[in-house]
Amino acid sequence: MKLLYTILIIGLFFLGTDLKAKSISDDILFFHVKNPAQKFAYAGKLHWHHRKQQWDRVIVVYNNAPNPAKTHPVWKYVSQLKTPVATEKPQYNLHYKVFHLTANCTMKTPLASSKVWRINFDAHPLGTYSNANLRRDWNCPNWHMGNNLVNIVAKPHAFRGRALRIRYPKNTVGCRNNKTCVNWKPKMGAQLNQLYYSYKIKFSQTFDFVRGGKLPGIAGGTANTNGKKPNGNDGWSVRIMWNQQGKLAQYVYHPDQKNPFGDSFQWKMPVLEKGKWHSLKTRVRINTAGKRDGIIQSWFNGKLVLDKRNLRFRNNSKLQIDQLMFSSFFGGNDDSWAPKRDQAIYLDEFNFSASAF
Repeated sequence: MKLLYTILIIGLFFLGTDLKAKSISDDILFFHVKNPAQKFAYAGKLHWHHRKQQWDRVIVVYNNAPNPAKTHPVWKYVSQLKTPVATEKPQYNLHYKVFHLTANCTMKTPLASSKVWRINFDAHPLGTYSNANLRRDWNCPNWHMGNNLVNIVAKPHAFRGRALRIRYPKNTVGCRNNKTCVNWKPKMGAQLNQLYYSYKIKFSQTFDFVRGGKLPGIAGGTANTNGKKPNGNDGWSVRIMWNQQGKLAQYVYHPDQKNPFGDSFQWKMPVLEKGKWHSLKTRVRINTAGKRDGIIQSWFNGKLVLDKRNLRFRNNSKLQIDQLMFSSFFGGNDDSWAPKRDQAIYLDEFNFSASAF
């Protein structure tokens, strides 16, 4: 009798498991969770609904991220989850999988459709530049380095509407960690041989240029910087740099550079006027593979200030313009470049286009 009872209990256990295995919801539910320790935006799973005696397909949304776009891979993952088999151990969650740093992004930009990609900050709330807004603005970059140094500001600091403010803490230099620099590298969502890009910039009224610093630019491949000289097959970068006289230059990593830490091509321009908005615009056309016919042109407040020709960025046609370098800091790599007081700049109205605008 005792043996029969044991067999009956075991039979009921597997019968219960089998009943669970035969029931799964066709709908996809959303669970919103606030958990600062979780650095990702989404997760997918099956969740056992005890009252309904069925499995629910669930997308977990973390830390105030928006619901994922229909093109986000978490939808496909959850939709394809199958009914658990009877031999799987019953539990409340199965097949949990996280999706990192791709909140609500299609990984495409208007550049993929030959349109101008425009970024401004007018719709954002004042104060902290949230991770969610950063991802939406910049096509979900893999790095969010230093966005704790960035804020959204309004008039009188904005060009119009609202703008981005970058703070440089005193006694910091280089791009070592979140405390010293802003650094993210968005993908353009397109592979280009030519790009025009522009933005507005204002240096604070009391800005100290010290020995110089870096401003946003573009890159391709491995986006070579920090003493890694390009070989023509790995990558390159083109950024803007301010110098100690308060003028600007194009700061370029390319295979023919004379300086191991990149070449600086000076702009023919007046000294920057602090507390005033300026318009910066650059055109980069990378070379025909193996030839020296690349071009960098730059305009300051509408006037051509640099026209550099006969450049080589690459040896093969697969290496193209494919990413932005939103990178800004004082330096240099030693303390002689560091400001003695906190400094700030303001940025607004970014535009990127494969053709002139």
